[in-house]
Amino acid sequence: MTHENDTILIRTLIESYRGQLERYCSLRDTARQVMSRLVLSRGDLSQVTDGLIKKKELLEAIEIERNRVALEVARWQERKAQFEPCAETEAFEGVLRQISDAIQEFLEDEAQLRRYLEGVVSRSMAS
Repeated sequence: MTHENDTILIRTLIESYRGQLERYCSLRDTARQVMSRLVLSRGDLSQVTDGLIKKKELLEAIEIERNRVALEVARWQERKAQFEPCAETEAFEGVLRQISDAIQEFLEDEAQLRRYLEGVVSRSMAS
């Protein structure tokens, strides 16, 4: 059974996770920009410093927000089995799916960036 406090909890989490989703999308986009700049500059790492700093700042902001809502997340974990399906729970599940997709895309882009950087380092050491 869903009570008013449960509705407030889920709305708080939706708001928080939507903000986190924006940051994860920015993180993914920044990783892509770093890769593009790196490729266009033919491996010149000085061209990507700003992007790397931005990625670090986004990761820190995500961590701060996750810590801010940690108690609400724990409460959700305890009570989610008791939540009746409703618009709020569906919206929350949708945001969680979007975050999962954005994280997966970011990790794939990061792996591609790592492989590219490893190639740059290998070529520079061979020269």
